Amino acid sequence: MAILYSLYFTDYKKYIKLALLVTAVIIIYFTLKDLAVIFNWPLISGFMYLAPNPMQIANYSSFTLIPVLCTVGVAVYLLVKFVNIKSIIFDSLLVNSFIVVFIFSAIMTLVGFYSIDNQEGSYELGRAGDAMFRKQLLIIPMVMLSLLLLMRKSLNED
Repeated sequence: MAILYSLYFTDYKKYIKLALLVTAVIIIYFTLKDLAVIFNWPLISGFMYLAPNPMQIANYSSFTLIPVLCTVGVAVYLLVKFVNIKSIIFDSLLVNSFIVVFIFSAIMTLVGFYSIDNQEGSYELGRAGDAMFRKQLLIIPMVMLSLLLLMRKSLNED
């Protein structure tokens, strides 16, 4: 994580794409062991932005009610923003922030695969491993930064 953050916030942004390529090669290697790895990678990437899961009724309890409502708000905002895609400023800051989150989700996919594989369990579609929220804490600042970058408006917008 420290390497990903340092690549993003320094002049070495060009290496983020190299890191994505290396990550993709590693994911492909593990896909040969279990095909669910390649499908879980984008799912876990989406989980980084939409956690806790608003589709689970149990998350609407008193303890997780406010985070779930924030997640629903972010989901609605992203839906509206992507419908009006012309209002998004696609620059290297935004793209690289998404890439960093995507690389981190690949790392978490492999951590989940490795932990489930070593516990003699079966790695299934949608299964991320144990304590995913705890693992997500490291990437929350980059997720927030990418959401803030999505909220930017062009100077010539009204």
